[in-house]
Amino acid sequence: MKKLTVILGVIILFCACQQTESEMTDEQRQEIASTITQHFKDLMDQPSTDNWVDEFLSSWVENDDKAWLGKPALWLNLMTLYPDQDKIYEVWKPIGEVRSSTDFTVDEDYVAVLSAESAVYVFKGSFTITYKEGTTTDPTPMSGSYVYVLRDGKWKTLHQHLSWKTN
Repeated sequence: MKKLTVILGVIILFCACQQTESEMTDEQRQEIASTITQHFKDLMDQPSTDNWVDEFLSSWVENDDKAWLGKPALWLNLMTLYPDQDKIYEVWKPIGEVRSSTDFTVDEDYVAVLSAESAVYVFKGSFTITYKEGTTTDPTPMSGSYVYVLRDGKWKTLHQHLSWKTN
């Protein structure tokens, strides 16, 4: 009986130490982290065009019951609560019409890969706004975090938080 207990114990320990398919390698995690970092950079580097709001909102999870930015939307901006995406579009569209660009600088960032389908991106940096009439703001310090989920092969924003210094 003692031999059987030892053999079963060894087998259990061996099985418990095996990597399962759901566990990711460091290389897989690094690949996801690099993809997330590039995705964020691509999103932030979009020029201020007539359809920038559409492009921004298209980066969010579409399924209303999965994202807080669904219907209704919950976007608290300088103490303004927008009730839905239509209101966000209505308020933000004119913002893009007076800007030629918003340039972001990331000084420090980190990606926590939670699974093959979810990750958290945290950063701090600054941004400047260049208006169509030619003026550019001083750099404004900011920080933020994004929760990303993989949907249909694309990384989508499930949740976002941004903070910046205001005067």
